[in-house]
Amino acid sequence: MDKIRITPAKVWGIAVAVVVLAGLALLLAWVSHGCQSVIGWHRFLLTEVISLAIAWAGFRLLKNEDIPAWLTWLVAGAVALRLATGIFWAAALPVWGYPNQIQQAGYVMFDPFLRDGDAWELAQSDEPLISAFWGYSPHDQYGGLLFLSALLYRTLGGNIHQPLLVVVVTSMASGMAVLFAWGFIQRLWGYQPAARLAAWGLALYPEAVLLGSSQMRGAFTISLGAALAYLVLRFYQERKRLDLLLIALLAAVTAAFTWAYLFQLAAVLGLLTIGLLLADIDPQAQSRWRKIGWAVLAGALLLTGGVLWPFLSSMNSYQTYLTERASGLVQAVLGRLPEFLHIPFVVSYGVVRPLLPAALMETGTAQLWQVVAIWRAIGWTVLLTLLVYATLTVIRSREWLTPAGMLMWGNWLIILVASFRAGGDLWDNPRYRAGFVVFQIALVVWALLQHQSRRTPLLRRLIVVVALMEIVITLWYASRYSESSLLAGRVETRVLIGMAIGMAYLLLDWLWEVWMKKERKP
Repeated sequence: MDKIRITPAKVWGIAVAVVVLAGLALLLAWVSHGCQSVIGWHRFLLTEVISLAIAWAGFRLLKNEDIPAWLTWLVAGAVALRLATGIFWAAALPVWGYPNQIQQAGYVMFDPFLRDGDAWELAQSDEPLISAFWGYSPHDQYGGLLFLSALLYRTLGGNIHQPLLVVVVTSMASGMAVLFAWGFIQRLWGYQPAARLAAWGLALYPEAVLLGSSQMRGAFTISLGAALAYLVLRFYQERKRLDLLLIALLAAVTAAFTWAYLFQLAAVLGLLTIGLLLADIDPQAQSRWRKIGWAVLAGALLLTGGVLWPFLSSMNSYQTYLTERASGLVQAVLGRLPEFLHIPFVVSYGVVRPLLPAALMETGTAQLWQVVAIWRAIGWTVLLTLLVYATLTVIRSREWLTPAGMLMWGNWLIILVASFRAGGDLWDNPRYRAGFVVFQIALVVWALLQHQSRRTPLLRRLIVVVALMEIVITLWYASRYSESSLLAGRVETRVLIGMAIGMAYLLLDWLWEVWMKKERKP
């Protein structure tokens, strides 16, 4: 057995790490106490050590993947970005946020405020923590995050409620998604630059950063989904029994956080596995198996729709009502549409939310929240544009049942279900689909690889189309809501709608011209 060599460089590295962790613990305690005290800083230090143990376990899981040094630094940067954002919320929201109980307490959203309060109450009571799974709180129907938060508070929280303790863990859990996404996409597409691009994209994606910087289960589901995707793919390629055990373990953990997400994740991974199986079949037998694949795909979509339709339709009626009340755009359009088109419109509207023009022209919002809205909208606009391009690429290349094609079906199923479930809601809808951002980025990366090899003008033209559509919608918002705008009250809605329809026709015709041309080879 090789002896561990202790070099001066390692000693210095450990010393620097200890100093950084201690300094971070002092900062977290200081912010938690309203910048007046560092009492209980050692609790944050212990929480950091626990979080590092989680990171170590994640890296051990991928120990045979030849992890590059840049990825370790990127994961550390992603964790730091999420933790810094969480510290910013705690310090900035009481000053620059809305004067309500939620933001004065430093919480970004209503859900974590309620659930974290219940977790603290459970931790201070004599109730067993397992009661979190038995309906202890109406604000966490699954119990997993409530249990974890209460466990942290009971063991390390002392007698002072410090919500940043949970943020330390969520930021680490969220940052680890970068590692698992890299491993999954490298194994899926077998191309290092693709995995690098995906890792960077996930590290910086606004919705992932937002969830990872707050007490939200999305910080865990994104990473658990990425880890399960990696393990399922590794088992498919290597057939090791240990991977089956790990899959079962992580599936149980995911179900504790949210079994609803686990069911949807199983559907996406099932579709991807079918694509992998069809890709590995002998070409002479593919015709028959593709028919079976189409039948399985159709059955899966119909089964999903049949199971979810009663639940989603009842929920969507209420969400349509809320969306209509919250948005003047929706009120204006629904007033001109027949009733049978209301739900399709609201679902379509939910797909594009958060909408960049709405964020740019928002009035009556705290400046901090307008910046956050623009930040989130830019992230989703870019990702959605690339998802549309990826979909067009799949259709054009007729790769309906390949791994890329199955990712396309799975991603749009999730996006539409999330929009149907939450309508145009600005928080729940993006949060539901963000749990599958790893699969969205995987499909986008594949499409960008195709673009790199074929160099068609389709992507450039699509970007122009989206940019012009955003400009037209921004003009509509400016004319309707912005009193300081030169267009305020001077352009009628029907004129802008007519402009939008005419421009859409010309731009789609422009795209169609590229679609019908043969692909240009480099």
